[in-house]
Amino acid sequence: MNSETGIASRRPWWLKLLAFGMLMLSLSGWLRLEQSLARWDDLSQAGLQPGPLYLAITGALAGLAGLVVCIALWRRSRWAPGPTLAVVVGWTIWLWVDRLWIARSPAALTNWPFLLGACAFILTGSIYALHRGRNHFR
Repeated sequence: MNSETGIASRRPWWLKLLAFGMLMLSLSGWLRLEQSLARWDDLSQAGLQPGPLYLAITGALAGLAGLVVCIALWRRSRWAPGPTLAVVVGWTIWLWVDRLWIARSPAALTNWPFLLGACAFILTGSIYALHRGRNHFR
C-alpha cells in the first residue's frame, strides 16, 4: 500500500483483466465500424437488416465506451467503477436485444446456452472485481 494515498501501488491482476476486456470490446467496436464503412455497398446490396448504418453506429458506440472505460480503469480513476459496470451491463443487454429482436439470422441463437453462461460469468466476475478492488481507485 502506498502510505500517502492508501492505494495499492501495483495494479492487481483482476484490474488488468478487466481493462484488457474493455480494450477488446473497444477494438471489436472500432473494427465493426471500419468494416461496415468499408463494405457499405456490399452490405446494402445483400439486403442486410437493420443495415450498415446500424452496424456503424453500434460499432462506434462500443469502441468509444470500451476505450474510455479501459483508460479509466488503467489509470485507476475514482469514477471508473460506475461507468465500467454500466458498460458491462449495457453491453450484455444490447447483446441479447440484438440477438433476440434485431438479428434476422436463424443462427443468432444457435449456441444460446453457452452465451448465457458466458454473460453470467462476465457479469459476475466484473461485479466481483469492481467490488473487491474498490480501494484500488484514486
